[in-house]
Amino acid sequence: MVEPRGTSRLIEYNQPVNENTRFLYYSYRARKERVNVKARTADRIVGIPLNPSTATHMITKILWGFETLCIIQIPKNQSVNVVDQLLHRICNQLQNNQIPIEVNSIDQHLINQLTNITVYGSETCVDRPNTSLLTILTRIQDWQRNWEVHQPLIYTMQPLRWLYSSSEFSGPYSLPSSTNSHITRTEMLINHIKNQIKDLGEMLRNLPINFSSGTLNECLKDIQQQYRLMLNSQANIQECLRRALADVRRQHVKPRALENIIADRRYVCLRNAELENFCIDVKQLLNKSILIEKLKNNQIEYINVSDVRPNQEIPILMTIDNIDDMFKRVYDNDSVILWYSSDRLKREQEDRWQQIDQELTSERQHVEQRIKLVYVDFTYFKEKLENFTIVRLPLAEIPETERDPNRGKRSG
Repeated sequence: MVEPRGTSRLIEYNQPVNENTRFLYYSYRARKERVNVKARTADRIVGIPLNPSTATHMITKILWGFETLCIIQIPKNQSVNVVDQLLHRICNQLQNNQIPIEVNSIDQHLINQLTNITVYGSETCVDRPNTSLLTILTRIQDWQRNWEVHQPLIYTMQPLRWLYSSSEFSGPYSLPSSTNSHITRTEMLINHIKNQIKDLGEMLRNLPINFSSGTLNECLKDIQQQYRLMLNSQANIQECLRRALADVRRQHVKPRALENIIADRRYVCLRNAELENFCIDVKQLLNKSILIEKLKNNQIEYINVSDVRPNQEIPILMTIDNIDDMFKRVYDNDSVILWYSSDRLKREQEDRWQQIDQELTSERQHVEQRIKLVYVDFTYFKEKLENFTIVRLPLAEIPETERDPNRGKRSG
């Protein structure tokens, strides 16, 4: 529940760590500040606190400096050994304080090829995680000289009871086991929510900016709006729980305060069932974008039936037969194959879906006349499409619609 800062932001790193990942850590220790106190004689230097305090320790030493952590993903087209040799040369110079770092033109060219780098460090030095490695190496000398960018790296504390030899100062205390269990469950819940929100964010980033379908665009906008609501709710509940956890640890409030915050209806969108349902919606839209891209690559036009407005007819009054008649009128003079399908049918009959896809693609390739393939999506239509349906236009003398021979007829 503590907000990560500096190099501790490593816990936020969301890329895979594997054999092509390298960590380059550097810390510069500039100076120490200390209070020369000894056991039972601290009052000679620092007066005993006059007012009651819940503090149990005093900071007696601070180590100042700065630190940086570079996480480097080696590109697949680069030699791992060559990059490792470069990093070893840089490390040797840093360890021996050979500042500024010297790199030749070949090394500089290689460094410029390492574009997938994330940098964490003292906030006074590193302000952007995407700072280049060359920039970090160039600035080290300036950071060493500029005391204004130095921050505490290590604190040393001593117990007040030991320093002042006074029983009025309490020693560190342990929370009751029941309180610890409440805290543990709360922290597990927050981490669970954080991981789910993070996974959802990854999926959302893979969605297209917009769809050619108005219906899908509305779905995309709704999902983006709901995700922003989740992010705001997550930030709010995390801040509320952070403050409450501090009070629970100080025994200022009962552990029940944590449960009351979690049960608040303002955070209902973060409950497990809501997150799982939202994840299903995002996956469905992501799979839809993948499907549309596949159809596009195979030169198959995609039409979402829910976008169709024949004669401005109200969509809720339309039936599948209405849609079928409309398409037959629109494409009456064209060589077109219409493929009626839906996500449910594709999910339940994946093998059959793939078979139809291959058959229609092959059919188009083996005829001299140019045939247009159109995928008609009934996923969001109010009436359930029972079977895959193939409509070939122009129609023969006796109009026929070819339904999937492996299935029964469509129900009305």
